[in-house]
Amino acid sequence: RMAPIAILNYLIGANIFVRREYAGRIHLLQDSWNMANQQALSAVEMAEQEDTLFEDSERLDEKRTASPKTTDVQVPTSFTEMFHFNAAVMGFNSDWMDSVLYSLNDLVANAAASYRLNEECSVLSLVLAQQTQPAVLSEFKAVMLASLRSLVAKEWGSQHELAWNWFWENVTRLLKAE
Repeated sequence: RMAPIAILNYLIGANIFVRREYAGRIHLLQDSWNMANQQALSAVEMAEQEDTLFEDSERLDEKRTASPKTTDVQVPTSFTEMFHFNAAVMGFNSDWMDSVLYSLNDLVANAAASYRLNEECSVLSLVLAQQTQPAVLSEFKAVMLASLRSLVAKEWGSQHELAWNWFWENVTRLLKAE
């Protein structure tokens, strides 16, 4: 009589633990993803404001100096720009990465719904099957994490690292199952 009650208590406790742990990870994933994408919007707005403020001063500087201008290095402000920058630095430029990058927003948005995440991975698997180069998902993970660390630097911590690694392991497992 006590054994079924003990098993039921164990199962309920395990369910509560899993919900609490994974809900926290998913919340962290979505918050950091929103911060990375929101930062891009605020950086663009700041750049537009700076352009209007310094436009007159640049004209004055150009009139004062007749020497040729040096090229300015543009700092990546969006996740996509940062991803391409980091991929170029790491030497991982390939077409399949753009396909995964295009799907990443949908993957993160559906991380909480396992059935929907499975569907997104199935679609991505079909897209990757059409690519000429084989997809090395560990390379994408390295570039993705480097880009997120750069864009969410102030808030990034070990819990973010754990959540994003957990997320990417799940995505990788679902993609390899297809």
